[in-house]
Amino acid sequence: MMLKLTGEKKYNTYIKKNYVKTFDSHYDNFHPIYWGQYKNMAFYEYYFLKDADKKIKEFIEEKLNDYIAGKIEEMKKDGYSCILRPNEYYWGSTAVIGSYAYDLIYASRIFPEKAGEYQKMALNQLHYLLGRNPLGFSYVSKIGKHSVRHSFHNWFNNSADKDMPAGYVAGGPNSRDGGIYSQYPAKCYRDIDSDYFTNEVCLNWNSSLVFLIAAFME
Repeated sequence: MMLKLTGEKKYNTYIKKNYVKTFDSHYDNFHPIYWGQYKNMAFYEYYFLKDADKKIKEFIEEKLNDYIAGKIEEMKKDGYSCILRPNEYYWGSTAVIGSYAYDLIYASRIFPEKAGEYQKMALNQLHYLLGRNPLGFSYVSKIGKHSVRHSFHNWFNNSADKDMPAGYVAGGPNSRDGGIYSQYPAKCYRDIDSDYFTNEVCLNWNSSLVFLIAAFME
């Protein structure tokens, strides 16, 4: 975020003029971070600036409170305390889980009176990624007895022993492209090296896991 990096007033002026516009008809509230949408990160960074505008902070609080309230209701419906809606098991669903957990960690800092509740929700997502899910499977390579061993990755797939190191996050269940595997969205996954729509690995998917683990190590 340029305002945080430089402190130049022109960036603060831009934010004041445009912050409402970021919530358009397509994304009228916060939305899990992905490669095409990073506004959550910008708002969180702005919120904790020393001279952050009070009106903008209140706007962030209102939007974030509504957003998280909806996520609480979704998680209550899931037997594994996963925050995803059934239609969110698409390409890179593990990253969506991690992104929601990222939001929950920041919500716990913005609303300290609810920190315990939000941190527990975020921790539940980490448990899900590491094996507390319908498949009893860890989506992080070599972390857990039943975990990713055969991800879609050209380097590892073409190595002599086709082995991969620990710590890589697979894309996870994908009911849109992997519906052949199961009628249940959370089970549309296979640990095979030819399956790029459920078992591909990606840097931005790993980044949310790193953030989440680091948050609980503070």
